[in-house]
Amino acid sequence: MEPNGFDVEVEHLDGTVTLRPSGELDLATAPVLERALDGLIHGDHAVVLDLSGLTFADCAGLEPIRWAPRRRAPGGIRIVGARGAVARVLVLTDVQEPLQVDG
Repeated sequence: MEPNGFDVEVEHLDGTVTLRPSGELDLATAPVLERALDGLIHGDHAVVLDLSGLTFADCAGLEPIRWAPRRRAPGGIRIVGARGAVARVLVLTDVQEPLQVDG
C-alpha cells in the first residue's frame, strides 16, 4: 500500500492493460500513478484508466494523466469510471480533452 492508502492495480487482459487507482489522487500519491503509467507508455496495447476507485483527485494528482497521452503512442488511453468530484475536476482542468473519457 502506498501513501495515504493509495494503490494502483494493473490488469493485463486480451491486449488491453487496465489501471485501477484507488484512494486519493493528489500531489503525494501522483508519483505512484506516474510510475504505473510510465511502464505502459511504449507498448502497443490499449490502456484503460478506470477511475471508479478514486475517492478524491486534485489538479496536482491529475498531472500524470495529463502528460500520458503526449508520451503514449500508438494505442492511446481511455478513461472510464470517473464520477462525482473526480469527474468534475477532469472537466475543470480540461484533462478530458486529449483523452477518450467515458462516464
